Amino acid sequence: MRSGARLSGNKLEDVGQFTRTLIANRGKATVAELQAFLDAEYSDVQVLEVILGLAIKLMSNYTNSIAGTPLDKEVEKLRWKKPAIEERR
Repeated sequence: MRSGARLSGNKLEDVGQFTRTLIANRGKATVAELQAFLDAEYSDVQVLEVILGLAIKLMSNYTNSIAGTPLDKEVEKLRWKKPAIEERR
């Protein structure tokens, strides 16, 4: 997901694309983007599940940033680097 590489399997890629859309556009998806996700046989509930996953990650990131939580040394090599996702204008 972070690298922008295609995810294995069309269903997983559909979730990934919808997730990237929400991230890149600050939670906004066009009617067409939402419909494409639903047309991929996902439901309104699964739309909310993607949003919930993003919200949990955001809260965790903000909390760890404010608290100054150090990254575990075991995962230091996986430290996040800003991806090259273009913002829709």
